[in-house]
Amino acid sequence: MKSKKISVLIKIFIGVVLPLLVLSTLGCKFFTGGAGGTAAPHLTVKGAPSNITSLSLIITGPGMSPIESYYSSVPSSITVEVPAGNDRQFELIAHVDPSSPSAATSFKGTATVDLAPGEKKNITLNMITNETKLLIPDPSWSNNRLVQIDNMNGNGWIEVHGTDIGYGADSEFEPYDVDFDAQGRIYIANNHFFVGGVIRIDNMNYAPYDTIVNQIGVRSIAIDRVNNDLYYITYNDLYRKNLDGGAPITLTVSGLEISFEGIAIDDDGLIYIANDGGDEVVKYNPLTETVIKQVGVGSIPWDVIVKSPFVYVARYDSGGANDKIIQLTKTLDIVDELPGKPDSTDDFRGPHRFIAILNKRIYVIDEDESAADIERIVAFDDINGTNWDTFDPSMLIPPESAFLFYNVC
Repeated sequence: MKSKKISVLIKIFIGVVLPLLVLSTLGCKFFTGGAGGTAAPHLTVKGAPSNITSLSLIITGPGMSPIESYYSSVPSSITVEVPAGNDRQFELIAHVDPSSPSAATSFKGTATVDLAPGEKKNITLNMITNETKLLIPDPSWSNNRLVQIDNMNGNGWIEVHGTDIGYGADSEFEPYDVDFDAQGRIYIANNHFFVGGVIRIDNMNYAPYDTIVNQIGVRSIAIDRVNNDLYYITYNDLYRKNLDGGAPITLTVSGLEISFEGIAIDDDGLIYIANDGGDEVVKYNPLTETVIKQVGVGSIPWDVIVKSPFVYVARYDSGGANDKIIQLTKTLDIVDELPGKPDSTDDFRGPHRFIAILNKRIYVIDEDESAADIERIVAFDDINGTNWDTFDPSMLIPPESAFLFYNVC
């Protein structure tokens, strides 16, 4: 017996860069619904950022063939037929105009629902930042800049210094880490020893900054884009601040020899910390303030990133044999490691900070802090080093000044 199909009408409303697409079904047709998920036919919602140029829609589920559609321009509505059934997974990607000053290159909303003919169903797609341009912290006292490029060819090079955004003297701007909120705005961990903290800029178009946190010694940040929480670490402490308001909260982390370097968060809101103090990566529940697990990875674990279903650690060995990327499961079982480019002598010189953390590929700053000859970005698809690629400013015509990253010598 053939399954019944539901006709789906998706209405797209162009709005501000905090997109929300809400759908509801009544009988066999979708109508726009309320932001809270209750039925509210004819309610106009802001469904996509105003600078998008195309859309990708993917619908999958058990017992049905995937539905994949690409729209090279933004339609006012999209009509598709979806077979009734359980676990229908909707994914809508809004692609940002490449000429936009936004750091985001796309936004994505997902939902999984059960669909039955005649059933009233509300589907909410909260569109949040999906992929971004490559934002590269270059905090060395000689550079004091944040660099943005479109790709590993260095196209679209933009660099921002403190004075460009009104942040005091250039020497006071030492961006140590970068993350993005659901709207694609840029959060910068400024690790200056006098005026440090976390600041936010809307884009790299010399936008003025907002101070989010005043805190000396912020080394790494991670944003929970679902709950709108900012997590940040100093060498000794872990903090949480809700971006809707309120003061930062110091979270209790006990039972560790602490010297924090990097932090990441997964889709479940769990925290992963690269802890140099114990030469380990730590999995932590910020709601219960408890360490779930810790596993040794060798010195020095400099940063951590989550790309489900795996966690990756950048291990820095001062240009030694143990400079590598380590792959773990989310339960912190070590799976594999990558010492450098496959079938080549082009090994890592010192993996440091992961960048472009939302993108499908893995991007990492690679430098030997004891020498200035290797200061580059390395990108690859997976732990096998597939499609290994490198970039440094000398590749540009004309070349830009060399990266110095965390090398302060």
